[in-house]
Amino acid sequence: MIVVGRGASDADSNGDFYKAVRFFEESSSFLFVKPSFIGITKPLLQESLEMCIKLRPEHILILPYFLFYGKLIKKIYHIAKEFSEKYPWIKIETASHFGPDPTLYPILDERISQALSGAATLPCDNCEYRVSIPGLKSKVGGLNSLLWSMRHLETHTQAAPHEFPHRNFKKHIFVCDSVDCVNQGSISLIHKIRSFIRKHGRQSDFRVSKSSCLGRCGEGPTVVIYPDGIWYQRVSEDDAKELVDEHLFNDRLVTRLVDNIM
Repeated sequence: MIVVGRGASDADSNGDFYKAVRFFEESSSFLFVKPSFIGITKPLLQESLEMCIKLRPEHILILPYFLFYGKLIKKIYHIAKEFSEKYPWIKIETASHFGPDPTLYPILDERISQALSGAATLPCDNCEYRVSIPGLKSKVGGLNSLLWSMRHLETHTQAAPHEFPHRNFKKHIFVCDSVDCVNQGSISLIHKIRSFIRKHGRQSDFRVSKSSCLGRCGEGPTVVIYPDGIWYQRVSEDDAKELVDEHLFNDRLVTRLVDNIM
């Protein structure tokens, strides 16, 4: 069996997927269960299929580790069909994706409550932007983490042809989501900023994103606004309206909150 996940640029997230697959393998009767991904990271499904085929199996079952049907599920079916035609003596089948399971609803409710209350516990011990992990040391700290957070949007915008091109925003607002900033109210701050933007119908002009640790622990919540390159420190929920009205809508600095060091 090959269990296929979405794939992420975060090593800790991919590790959680591997852990889930391992739990499944130990509780199943399958001879061999291999984790794989449909994009972003390796091993990709095609690579996993090639490896499994070298073991000369009679039957390979592909399990999409997805809740919803979409383009990636179609891609998995397409790859499975290609390999079935290439290796007709091996029975290659694709199971259906999980679909929405009612047992997940209380878990989602719990996660939402944690996020809104600021009580969410983040796995910072394995954060590649905060911890010096071998092979990923260049991602650690401050501006590096910010640039990596921006990369996904930019690569999608520049890619061509792109079926769903992203519209460039006038400003991209990053709010630190590390444990220290969460404890200082960054989750509530994010919701406030987004609500003020929605209230004025400006969602297409401004994007508010969570950021990994920005290296300003103890002085948060930290807010960074690009392309202006302005860093704000100790931004509270009460400052959200002023930040939106002044900086986002009128291009005026909220000087009392500017992080002079940055």
